[in-house]
Amino acid sequence: MNTVELIYNRNRLRKPVKYSRARDPISLKENLLNFKKLGKTGIISEFKRKSPSGFNLEKDIEPIDYFSKAELKNVAGLSILTEPDYFLGKYADITMVQNLNLPILDKDFVSNNLMVENAFNSGADAVLFILDFLGVEKARELSSYAISLGMEALVEFHDLLFLDELKPQKGIIYGYNRRNLKTLKMEPRESQVLQKHKESGIEIVLESGIDSSYLLENDVSPYLGMLIGTSILNGKFLPGDILR
Repeated sequence: MNTVELIYNRNRLRKPVKYSRARDPISLKENLLNFKKLGKTGIISEFKRKSPSGFNLEKDIEPIDYFSKAELKNVAGLSILTEPDYFLGKYADITMVQNLNLPILDKDFVSNNLMVENAFNSGADAVLFILDFLGVEKARELSSYAISLGMEALVEFHDLLFLDELKPQKGIIYGYNRRNLKTLKMEPRESQVLQKHKESGIEIVLESGIDSSYLLENDVSPYLGMLIGTSILNGKFLPGDILR
């Protein structure tokens, strides 16, 4: 099994978390659309301590301190890694940032209803579901459950075979991950993804490997938003410098 498959296999060990939700869900999709109305591409800024692709957070910093920085207050949403073994994440990180009143994405390898409930109980506003590992039916089932709780679903794909499965649906955001999570290698195919957007009007969030050089060389205006982690965490540039 590859790393992500190992993570999914360990989901059976996940335990229920204490209910710590302090507010009603905030719409991530609506926030991103509001940025689009202003002619900007909204950023979902991500917090993670490490990742199997080689990232390690250099400073010992908590997400509330990180996201409370003035330069991070104009983002459209927050993404929190909650996977404990390979990313050193925890649900308490979501609970910690609820009072910032920005939509929070629980970015994890969610594969069962318990994990959806954990996201909700912790204070998340949206949950990530990965088509490449879950398949269409399971992703649809889990997305429906998240939506029934009042959250939204970010349904992510890398394999372009899933493009034909993307259909507009209330409560669902689609994300294109430029990284192949089965190999952890970057395999970008944006042209095909943007063609689907052009043909069907499906709104798509762009994910992985987005840095200052990418933004200088590529037009990101067709996307609903961008999920950016490492480049901002490393201090390479600030969201205010790249919003357009």
